[in-house]
Amino acid sequence: RLENQRDRVRHGTTNSGERNGQAKLTAESACAIYKRAKAGEERAKLAIEFGVRVSQINLIAGGFRWASATGAIPRKR
Repeated sequence: RLENQRDRVRHGTTNSGERNGQAKLTAESACAIYKRAKAGEERAKLAIEFGVRVSQINLIAGGFRWASATGAIPRKR
């Protein structure tokens, strides 16, 4: 089972990020959120604009979500 999961990552067939059917964001929008949040833009306004919760904006800004798209290095929790 673990080997199958590693193969999915290696072959690029995972359903993470935009490939996830539940995803509300694209890699491009996650990068925009990350940059704008880091620039000090109000996170509640970003959440409304992108149709997600403030908690999701906080996770993106902190590097805990979409880090592969934003290039963020997550802080320790």
